[in-house]
Amino acid sequence: MTLNEPVIGMTSAHDGSGYWLVATDGGVFAFGVPYWGSTGSIHLNRPVVGIAADVESGGYWLVASDGGLFAFNAPFYGSTGTTALNARVVGMEASLSGHGYRFVGADGGVFTYGTSRFYGTPAFAPRPAPQVTAVGDSIMVDYRDPLRTDVPGVTVDAAVGRQWAEGESILQGMKSQGRLGDEVIVGLGTNGPISDVDFDTMMFILASAESVVFVNVHVDRPWQDPNNAVLARGATRYRNVVVADWATLAAHNPQWFGADGTHLSVDGPGAVALAALVSTTLTGG
Repeated sequence: MTLNEPVIGMTSAHDGSGYWLVATDGGVFAFGVPYWGSTGSIHLNRPVVGIAADVESGGYWLVASDGGLFAFNAPFYGSTGTTALNARVVGMEASLSGHGYRFVGADGGVFTYGTSRFYGTPAFAPRPAPQVTAVGDSIMVDYRDPLRTDVPGVTVDAAVGRQWAEGESILQGMKSQGRLGDEVIVGLGTNGPISDVDFDTMMFILASAESVVFVNVHVDRPWQDPNNAVLARGATRYRNVVVADWATLAAHNPQWFGADGTHLSVDGPGAVALAALVSTTLTGG
C-alpha cells in the first residue's frame, strides 16, 4: 500500500479483535476491527500525533499536535484545539473504564477529559524543543548569522561538505533527544545527488514537524537540476513541506558568488538575501 503520509500511531480494540493505525494526515487503517472514519480528506491545522480506542463505543479518537480532537463512533469530551499550549501535544490515551481520555504535551503537561483523572506531571519537565531547527551544508554556514537574525531562537547545525545522509543522522539524533524543533529548515543537496527515496527517508524522520522548509540548490554540478526536481516532487507529496527557491533567486544574481559560483561571502549580500528567503518561506510570507 502506498501511503500519503507516514503512520504515526496505533491502538488496539479492547476485546482483542484487531487494531487501527493512524497516519499524520489522520488517515486510519483498520485491521480486524470496524473502520469508522478518518480525517484523511480534511484540511488539518496541525498533523495528527495519536489515536486511542474507546472501550465503551468501540470507536476511536484522533488527536493533533495542537490538541484538536476528532471523534469517530466515540463521544467528544473536549480538546485543547483553541488553547495556547506551552508545547505541542505528542500523544493520547483512553480511560480504561471508558468515558474519557488524556493528552500529553512534549513538556510533560497532561490534559484530562471526561472521567480521566489527573495525577500529576514530571517534577522537572524536559526543556521544550527549540521552535526552529536548521540543518545544512556549507551554504548554510555562509548565511548562518543572518538566519539567526531573521529567525530568532533558531538552532543552526551546518558544516562544510555535509551529505544528505549525515543530515538525516543529525536530525534523527535531535529527534531522539527531544531537541528537534516544531519547524525544520533543511539546506542539503549541494554535495551530491539525492533521490525520492532519500527525501521520503528524511520526511519519515520529520513526520511530526509542523512545517519543513527545504532549500533547493544552486551548484555548478550535474546533480543541481535533478536534486531540485526531487525537492519539488517531495513538496507535492507532503502537506507540511515547502521549498525555498534559492536556485531561481541565485541564477538572477551571479554577483553574489565567489569563483566557484556556488558559495557566498559569509554574511554578504547573497547570504542576507538567502536568509531572508528562508525566513519568509518559513512564515509563509
